[in-house]
Amino acid sequence: MTINDQINAGISTFILTEDTAESIMIPEWAKVTIELNGFKLTGDGINHTIHNKGTVIIKDSSVQKTGTVYCNTAKKACLFNDYGAHASIVRAIFDRGDVSWYCLLNWGEDVTIDYLHVDLTSETANAAVIANGFYSPEKDNPNKVFCQCTIYNAYISTKGDPNAPLKNDEYGIMAILGGTFKARMRAFNNWNKATVRGGVFESETGAPIISGSYPSDGGHCNLEISGGVFKGSDTAILDCSEKPTDPAYVAPEWLVHGGRFEVPLEDKYLSNDYVMEKLPDGSYTIAKDKGWAPVVRGPGGIGFLGLSGVTFQIASIEYTDGGIDVPMKGSFTPEILIGATAEGGVVGYLDGNKVRLYRGKNEVSGTIKNLQLTFLGH
Repeated sequence: MTINDQINAGISTFILTEDTAESIMIPEWAKVTIELNGFKLTGDGINHTIHNKGTVIIKDSSVQKTGTVYCNTAKKACLFNDYGAHASIVRAIFDRGDVSWYCLLNWGEDVTIDYLHVDLTSETANAAVIANGFYSPEKDNPNKVFCQCTIYNAYISTKGDPNAPLKNDEYGIMAILGGTFKARMRAFNNWNKATVRGGVFESETGAPIISGSYPSDGGHCNLEISGGVFKGSDTAILDCSEKPTDPAYVAPEWLVHGGRFEVPLEDKYLSNDYVMEKLPDGSYTIAKDKGWAPVVRGPGGIGFLGLSGVTFQIASIEYTDGGIDVPMKGSFTPEILIGATAEGGVVGYLDGNKVRLYRGKNEVSGTIKNLQLTFLGH
């Protein structure tokens, strides 16, 4: 009996004992577990290798962890999770050879990935590896249902252009908690709601993430990043929103409040009250704005961190230049550091351990020897 015959006969668990060539169809009523057991499941060359309309669990409990789902058929996937279906990938390798189509396409209710390994070497295959949601929702999603994909861990590497390991399409909801995602052009393409808690996103020639809104009910970009590492050549996030003048268009919502970035982000992507901080290795992290506070940076040096509206009282400032002691008093808010007029007529800014203060048209400058500030509050 084939696996399909056994499913229709009510058998629910299948353990491969050899490499198998069969496309598996799981009906709406079925709950099926496929244990790859280190072997390779290859489709029939006509259909998806696994077409799930019910509930499926795919795993590989073998010692060697070589269990593979393979599909090298045009416009067919290793796993197609159909409308209303549930899929769980506990551990597996997916491979599509040189075909330009998805390894995993989710139109179902949910897909959960504990670990998926995909290492594609073809430079001509240019489709995303995991696609969650609908590329043509007007045709394929008349009921306007949303699709959930949760990734706990994965390794996905691609070589084709503009091949993306991950694509969260219209009506897609994606949560990424970990994994490694490598691509030549972009690692993650988001058109709807996505949450990134962790993972490494690496692009050789462009932004690791491109994201934006599209004028449809399922194309309202909402991207939240609270963790992860983002490596790119020019910018970390590229806004790819389309048709902003369309009446159905909703502007994207950017909520970046964590993570580490090789290149700086535009301020528009940062959550309210968050700022970028440059790390010693030249990368950037995102941190909560803690408000201005004096921070000693070595002998005679002082700096300021934060951006919120804090007020200080200048008690005294002593400069080393010529042994001049120049006491200056007056309260000020952080705007003093970017040249705005502050209470008491004192305007100035810090440059490393240099200070420049203005009272009217008179400027005094030098190296800080002693600076006393009294915190007055917000």
